[in-house]
Amino acid sequence: MSRQATFWVLLISLSICLGAAIYGYVHERGRPVYWRQAHEAAAARAFKLEEEVEALEANIASLQRDITRWEERFDACKELLAAASERMASSHEDAPTDTSPPLPEDEDASEPHEAQGSVGSPLAFEILGEELHDSPLKAQVVLQVLLRGDPTADSLRGLLVDLYSYAMGKRGFQYHEQPTNVYIYLFTSVEHAEDATLWVAMLDKSYGDLQPNITVDEERLDLYTNPGEPEERLGLTESERRRVFADLIRAQDRARDESMARYPYLNLLSPSYSQAAALAQIERQTGEYRRLEAIYRTALAERHGLTLEELSAIVSEGISKQWPMPPLGQ
Repeated sequence: MSRQATFWVLLISLSICLGAAIYGYVHERGRPVYWRQAHEAAAARAFKLEEEVEALEANIASLQRDITRWEERFDACKELLAAASERMASSHEDAPTDTSPPLPEDEDASEPHEAQGSVGSPLAFEILGEELHDSPLKAQVVLQVLLRGDPTADSLRGLLVDLYSYAMGKRGFQYHEQPTNVYIYLFTSVEHAEDATLWVAMLDKSYGDLQPNITVDEERLDLYTNPGEPEERLGLTESERRRVFADLIRAQDRARDESMARYPYLNLLSPSYSQAAALAQIERQTGEYRRLEAIYRTALAERHGLTLEELSAIVSEGISKQWPMPPLGQ
């Protein structure tokens, strides 16, 4: 081999060795960085999975508590229905005299009525409204009932059971043989019934429920049976304070309506809709409501010769005593 050929062979060999050395150096230096990044990503994923597991465990615990509560309500309803059946059987055996006009039976579901009287319960009452809904999804009966006399928690439950039997006796629906949904609300005054949320007791039975659910608001019942003597405060009688309370609720409703009209909710179907824009609109709406509500509240206090602190005291009294609020739109 000539000298020139030997030189090129040596040069190529040296180049190959140098390239291998450089590749090994870079590869070995880069590997720790890669494994460190992979380890950090795996640790972050593990932490996130732990959070998700904790959230699932909390949801499972909450569901277990809900199941326990529903089982307790189911058992309570069974006991109430058994007691009502015994009471009704006893009343039939004793044949008591009932001077109140009975509710009509086997009434067609297309003709709601208003009636007053008793359905086997010692409590007198008046049906203020009876709404019937008939569709392929459900046959629904809604009763709004005004109480008479001095109720107790047990008598309210008994009345609700009796009214439930009356509602379930409705016939004449197009899509269902009998009601699938029943909602009965007992009120202590017409004003509370107009508010619609201030019931003293209620029964609800939705589609698929095996038994109705009965709820008695003990606080409202106590306010009704032990109202206390009306007293004058802040130079106003209780009836006058009630009017001030209602006026403030109307002012707040006005502020809400006007703020929503000025800054309405964004259309979800609009191509320009975004979550950021929707949140910004809600913030503008909230700010406008607070501005208008402060203006109307100040004007109301001045009109009645009250300070803002005194007006707040009347509001607190109205909330604690659960004074009925004026219907929306008044």
